[in-house]
Amino acid sequence: MLIFFKIILITFILYVLFEAIIIIFFPKILYKNEFNDNNLCVKDDAIGWKQKSNSKLYYYHRYTLGKETKIKLNNLGVLDNKNYTSKNNKTKIIIFGDTYFAGLDFGYSHSIQKFLNEEFKDKDVELIFCFIKNYSTIHFYRFYKKFMKKFKPKYIIYIFNSNHPRRNITIHESLKNNIFTQRPFNFKSLKFLKRKVKPYHKNDLIYLDENNKIIHKKYLKKFYFRKFLYDNFFIFSKIDDFIVTGNKLREFNYINDIRNLEKKYPVNLKNYPYHWKVFKNILLKWKNESKKNKTKLVICRNLVSYHYSKSFNNYKNYRKHDLGYKLSDLPEIKYLKDISKNQKIKLHNFEIKFPKKELFLHKRYGYYNREGILFFSKLMIKVLKKYIK
Repeated sequence: MLIFFKIILITFILYVLFEAIIIIFFPKILYKNEFNDNNLCVKDDAIGWKQKSNSKLYYYHRYTLGKETKIKLNNLGVLDNKNYTSKNNKTKIIIFGDTYFAGLDFGYSHSIQKFLNEEFKDKDVELIFCFIKNYSTIHFYRFYKKFMKKFKPKYIIYIFNSNHPRRNITIHESLKNNIFTQRPFNFKSLKFLKRKVKPYHKNDLIYLDENNKIIHKKYLKKFYFRKFLYDNFFIFSKIDDFIVTGNKLREFNYINDIRNLEKKYPVNLKNYPYHWKVFKNILLKWKNESKKNKTKLVICRNLVSYHYSKSFNNYKNYRKHDLGYKLSDLPEIKYLKDISKNQKIKLHNFEIKFPKKELFLHKRYGYYNREGILFFSKLMIKVLKKYIK
């Protein structure tokens, strides 16, 4: 019995020692010290926010253990080795994607942008990337209307991510007191909102319900001991991630109210959940806007981590993800196929064989690791070869 207590005591002392070393020497890997996105983005009245143009900064993320990466953004605030201009006569293809593709974690030297640019450097084509952190469908559509129409692209490739329909109807999902609390849908042309709403606190939750009613849940300040440990102690957070993948930590911010919008309805192609109706509406407007400009809209579906992660492979084992559906029967796949078919938009669904190597930095929340960036780049090269002769 004495030996057992000695083992417990030594384990505890080592744990405290390791945590102290991390807090003192590696503070940027703590959840509470995540990168301040106000250094990356600026407000935009029409879109909500955009990344800073012609800027240089050092970016880091806890998933890459706080290692800083030097980032250089071009004239449209996108990570690329060139500025974008409408003056040359090359065929233009614009690719839209969110944080997964922004290239912030490893910089341009190991980015999807670099791999695609190098693959097609000898072709008479210019690839223009709109890879912007925390964007959803509505953001991309507005960004296209404000900045990208002038390039007169032949093709638009929109990389769909699972949370885009949900993000289209919520002001704040990121849990951070930063630029992403700016309202993303101040869009009079879509008539989704009759009035402007802004969160009063960083953890307020604002979204549209099925009746087009604005739901504003104010943050109630409470002390959560587990969240305090998660924010301030790295080893504890990793153990917690391993056990429950962080889902329960989100409950304090009412995030599940939005997630339950998907859980609330059975998969019914004749009656989409409200946020999917909004998504369909935006996509139709984007398609029509593109058609007026003689541009073809194409959709690719992202390989998100909770589908394909090697260490948490829901898709293969038919486990349920955090909305309660089996991954083999995800609503997003059925809805996306149905919408693209009805609107006659080409969909590249990437129903592929799972690779042996791990593709993600984190088993539940992303983002692509170096293998994942290379793997998805190869998928995109195959897609682009269908449109680049």
